[in-house]
Amino acid sequence: MPLTLYAGVTPLGTLTYEDMDWPRYYFRFEPNPEFETFRQILDLRGSPTATEANMTAADGLDLSVVAEDGERTRMSFIFIDGKSAVIRQGFLKHVTPPYHDQFWRVLEEEVGPETCRQQGCARLKMRLSVFCKRHHFQMVMGE
Repeated sequence: MPLTLYAGVTPLGTLTYEDMDWPRYYFRFEPNPEFETFRQILDLRGSPTATEANMTAADGLDLSVVAEDGERTRMSFIFIDGKSAVIRQGFLKHVTPPYHDQFWRVLEEEVGPETCRQQGCARLKMRLSVFCKRHHFQMVMGE
């Protein structure tokens, strides 16, 4: 499921998930023509780290990614190197790799009658788990 990278309301390009090596998510980046306005700030071309100037400039861009379903996730920075992009977990609240979606769809519904064993959760548990769908997913995926 591709994501669209935005600076404010300006679409900068498409991010297609390729891999994850915690805490980094790796994407193929296809820039839009509008990206040229922001290239100097975001395209680090082989540099392993962003300078403080890059980070400060990016902080004012209102960066976000939007999934096909419209879910918008804000972030503070993205490392772009030509056609490659890396998002560190600390810079992004949530990215959903394709296998997350596939696993979520195969989980059964919450039927109870008992509630989830996660402390403070009032949702019903799944039939073959002691957790609700959300907490079972988090436990299996290590999130």
